[in-house]
Amino acid sequence: MTQELFHVCYWLARTYGQKSRPAPSLSFSVTLLPQPIPAPAQTLDQLQKLEAQLHERDEKLTTLLANKTALDEELKKLREEFAAAKEANAAQPDTHDYSKPKPATTSLTCC
Repeated sequence: MTQELFHVCYWLARTYGQKSRPAPSLSFSVTLLPQPIPAPAQTLDQLQKLEAQLHERDEKLTTLLANKTALDEELKKLREEFAAAKEANAAQPDTHDYSKPKPATTSLTCC
């Protein structure tokens, strides 16, 4: 399977390469492939500890997700309240004068 992938890649590089192409003598070599490293054997005790750690992590994630759901619901409620307040305030005309303040005609002096 790896050898076939090599041939496909060689063909792609040879056919579509613009600057350089692989040498025709290039060939697949199994010895250049990295050797797999065997996974270390684990004892039953180690596997049980790992299972307990994963179970604890799952419980914490479940709690966090529940808290997030509650916060999302609260945020949704607050957004609805905010929208209602904004709508009620928009119904009342704004009569405030937003222009620059007029300068005072009297000057204040200190001491």
